[in-house]
This record gives sequence, C-alpha cells and structure tokens, in this order.
Amino acid sequence: MFIDANATINSNTAVNKVLRAACAELKINSITFHALRHTHASILLYREINIKYVSRRLGHTDIVTTLQTYGHILDELEQRESSKVDQVMDNLYQQTRELECTDNVPKIIKQ
Repeated sequence: MFIDANATINSNTAVNKVLRAACAELKINSITFHALRHTHASILLYREINIKYVSRRLGHTDIVTTLQTYGHILDELEQRESSKVDQVMDNLYQQTRELECTDNVPKIIKQ
C-alpha cells in the first residue's frame, strides 16, 4: 500500500505511472508494481528465504497461494537440493571407498 502526502492511498494505476516515469528517467525497461513484487518474492525464494516468511511478507492469506504462484521456483530449488544430496552421497561413497582401500577392516563412520 502506498500513501501520498495527503494520507490518501494511491491506486495501482498511480503507482505504475510513477514507476514508468522513474524507469524512463533511468533509461531502463519499464516494470509494473505487480511485476516488481513478483520479482522481489522470486529473489527472496532463490536466496532460500523461508517460504512461510515470504508468504506473510506478500500478505497472502495462506501459504497455498504462495506455493501455487511460485511453484516453478520451488521446483527449480528442489532440483538443486536433489543435486546437493547426490553430491553428499557421492562424497560419502568416495570416503567409504578410501577407508576400504587403506584398511581391510570395515569401520563404522561416526559423526
């Protein structure tokens, strides 16, 4: 919500008009407030900010709205996590193989 000097709530159209003018002055591509909001949320999610926090920040009534809107980002992040798990498992396997090569007695790896 944006409030002007007279404490009047500005409309979405008024905010977009100001954004267009600012973008034109800066000689950058124009963006709407909605697109700016979506970009903001996307960046937070890509930076691994908790989705529940992002949902509340956006003012969504429940997290389901956020999950549905940003599902494509969450799918990509899930793929990244899967790759991380694969790497962890590969490293663990390599460490186990190295232990087996240096000692014929099986060892229990404690953490």
